[in-house]
Amino acid sequence: ITELQSKLAAEKAEKSQLDQELIQHKKDREAAKGDLSTATSIRENEHAEFVESTGDAKANVDALTGAIAALEKGMGKSFIQQNAKSVARLEKIVKATTSVDEYEKSEIMGLLQGKNPFGDYSAASGEIVGMLKAMKDEMDKDLGGAVADEEAAAKGFEELAAAKNDEIAAASEAIESKTVRSGDLAVSVTTT
Repeated sequence: ITELQSKLAAEKAEKSQLDQELIQHKKDREAAKGDLSTATSIRENEHAEFVESTGDAKANVDALTGAIAALEKGMGKSFIQQNAKSVARLEKIVKATTSVDEYEKSEIMGLLQGKNPFGDYSAASGEIVGMLKAMKDEMDKDLGGAVADEEAAAKGFEELAAAKNDEIAAASEAIESKTVRSGDLAVSVTTT
């Protein structure tokens, strides 16, 4: 009787502890699932912002590339007349850039509005082409930095997701094994 009473007390204590651990494992699993869900939505928002900003940046770089090519070929006037949309984008880029000073901005804006400070669209426009190239280089660098940041964020998210999935799997496995053990103990307590 003493042996059975001692066995019964030990099994009841172990079952009680297992039940507490099961509750904790279930909370941990739900928390990990919630964290993963939150991280996923944050990552999706970051990616959407990246796509939006880089799409605009790529369009800006393309517009600058086209303008530089046209000016280098001496087609400045015809480029401005044919590409009103690109000219509007270029004006917006020039106003927003920090890679050229106010004087250079005014020269570029004059060119885009059809008033070349050098008279005609000859090789004398090379100075403006140089300014546009400097702006393009700056934008390429910024775009490259944004792409690198996006890749780093995607890699970090993948690592976080893998860790959370491992945590969820471990908690699920613990729940299964401890549920079985708890059931065995319940039977043993009843039998004892």
